[in-house]
Amino acid sequence: MSFETKDTLCWMCKRPGTNSCSWDKSRGRVPVEGWSADRVAYRRADGTYESTYSVNACPMFVPDDEYVRRMKAHAVQSQRGPRPTVDRSELEKLISAGWTDRALSLRFGISINTIKSYRHRLKVRGGGGA
Repeated sequence: MSFETKDTLCWMCKRPGTNSCSWDKSRGRVPVEGWSADRVAYRRADGTYESTYSVNACPMFVPDDEYVRRMKAHAVQSQRGPRPTVDRSELEKLISAGWTDRALSLRFGISINTIKSYRHRLKVRGGGGA
């Protein structure tokens, strides 16, 4: 067994967390019958290692369309290059001055949803029109 940062089919499956996977039900103790998997060591947040599997094929696999959508969005964002940086003090000043989310979105080159998120984090009210 070696330490690897290898993708596992489980990350792309709808079953985990739904109590419909035998691996999930066994709390990671009993491999799924018919798996094609490699034994790997997983590094936990506390720095210790845990033995687990990287699944290559599984007879119970059900594709998670939401995962595929997120990965495609991530790939598109990666092709665009780095995300724009936002000067928070300037953003806060413009929000306080009454700029709309749409105007701020155009000014900083980021989505209206991101502006709303900044607005929420800054706890600055007003100017929320599109």
